[in-house]
Amino acid sequence: MAAPSSPTVGQKVKIKAIEEVLPSKELLAHYKARIDQFEQEREELLHAVDRCAVHQDEAHRLEWENRKRADEVRELQKALSDAQQFLFEERQRLLHVQSENDELKLQEIQDRQRIQQLLAMTQPLEQTITHRQDGGPPCSVTVYPKPYPQHAQQQQQQPMRGGKSPQRGAEAGGSGERVLRTVFLPTVDCDFLLLKVESLQAQLNEQRQLHEERVAALLADRQLRAQEEERQRANLAAQVESLAKQVKQLEETLRITTREYILARREKQDAQAAAAAAQAQMVSDVAAARAELAAAQRQARAEVEKATAAADRSMRDYVDKFRDQVRSREEELMNLGSLHTATKAAADKRITELEGRVSRLLEANRQLELRRQLDVDGWAADVTALRKTLAAVDRKLLQMRLIDRLEDDERLDALLDQLEKRMPAPAGAASSGPAANRQQSAPAAGRRPAGAAAGGSKQQSARPKQQQQQRGGLGLRGVAGAGQGVRPAARDQRAANAAGRLAAAAAVAAEDSGGYDDMADGYESDTGVSSSSGTVPGSVKSGLAAELRGVRQQLQQLEVRAGNKARRALAGLPASSGGCGVSARAAGARRAVA
Repeated sequence: MAAPSSPTVGQKVKIKAIEEVLPSKELLAHYKARIDQFEQEREELLHAVDRCAVHQDEAHRLEWENRKRADEVRELQKALSDAQQFLFEERQRLLHVQSENDELKLQEIQDRQRIQQLLAMTQPLEQTITHRQDGGPPCSVTVYPKPYPQHAQQQQQQPMRGGKSPQRGAEAGGSGERVLRTVFLPTVDCDFLLLKVESLQAQLNEQRQLHEERVAALLADRQLRAQEEERQRANLAAQVESLAKQVKQLEETLRITTREYILARREKQDAQAAAAAAQAQMVSDVAAARAELAAAQRQARAEVEKATAAADRSMRDYVDKFRDQVRSREEELMNLGSLHTATKAAADKRITELEGRVSRLLEANRQLELRRQLDVDGWAADVTALRKTLAAVDRKLLQMRLIDRLEDDERLDALLDQLEKRMPAPAGAASSGPAANRQQSAPAAGRRPAGAAAGGSKQQSARPKQQQQQRGGLGLRGVAGAGQGVRPAARDQRAANAAGRLAAAAAVAAEDSGGYDDMADGYESDTGVSSSSGTVPGSVKSGLAAELRGVRQQLQQLEVRAGNKARRALAGLPASSGGCGVSARAAGARRAVA
């Protein structure tokens, strides 16, 4: 990396000339482009440094991985050496165990021979043949008897470790022969010593082989260790050389960087001086601009004050107008609110009054409907009672007629009884005396009719008219028959009884007629209300009232006729024929008529 050259005098003059020049848009754009270029280059350099850091990290990782693998190789080599050493030790231990095993086997053979010798001293049980290769004296054979053949057995000697074994002799054959053999034995322990020599020779060979293998393994391990040390030494030398080169490069880089830092510091100081001069120039420019700004602000403030004053005046005018409008609107709103409140109060009051009136009218209508219903019920009861009374009056008139026409007492009594059975008297009116008739008529006189139903008024009015016409004819015929002449003395008693009954019937009729008069008057007075309420039409009630008046007139006529007939009957009776009973009945009849 080459060091940048120091600024020359021409460059300084050029910088001063640039400082003296006022900044323009083109100059600012140029410096801005240069700054952007420098920033881009700096970013690229930073990215390159980052890439180098990545490669360095990878190299460092690989280096540590290599070191780790080298350590593992050394550990494995050490483990291999330890395993070989352990293997040799185990083989040495195996050889030692084998030598002990050979000694034990030799000791076993020696013990067996001693046992056989001891047994041979007592009695020979088996044959032993020994062959010698070096030549010896001829063998002598001695035959002994075999008292115990079942104990004879052959000796089998195992071969020694080395492939060598003592040779066996042939067994003596022939059962039943007695043979005695003599064997020349130069030494007792000859075979044992030979076997021991063979065993020691085999052990020596194995030890020699083991030693040679161990030495070869140690030499191979030494060679591997030497190669590893040589390789490690070469690696360390290469690392030292590379590190020395890196140190040299770093020293050169440090020198260059220090020189560049010093130059950059000098350039920075020059730039700071230029910036200070430019700042001073800018301060003077800013002061002039501030003075101009203050003058412009004063002028603008004066203009703003004028415009504000004009706006305030116009605003006050508008505010006054708006206030007047708001005040007038508030007054109108208050007037409308008071009017609305008064209207609402009047409407609420009117609604309350109408609700009360409606409730009263509903209650009156309900009471009136109840009254009309009760009037209809009373009218039906009164009509029923009137029919019963008319039936009783007809029966009485028929009895009077029969009494006037018939003379035979038994026949008259039979007809009266038959008439009584056919037309019985109503309940409470069975007694024929005046007092009983008066008691019967008292409830009817005290009852006041209230009204009549519209649907059944015509049918109920038609029946009383027919009955009145029939009763009128009967009454006239009875009165005409009563004036025919004086009856004999036998009929005086019956005439007195009939007069009493007639007087009672007249009294009942009079009382009923008075009640019906009141009922008719009541209906005549209620005609208008009934028609207005809509419960019973006025024409129907007026017809009922006219019918009741006709019934009343007929009853009055019947009463007059009955009274005349009673007076005539009483006037025609002698003083002594009636007795006390007749006089009492006559007095009762008079009181009833009165």
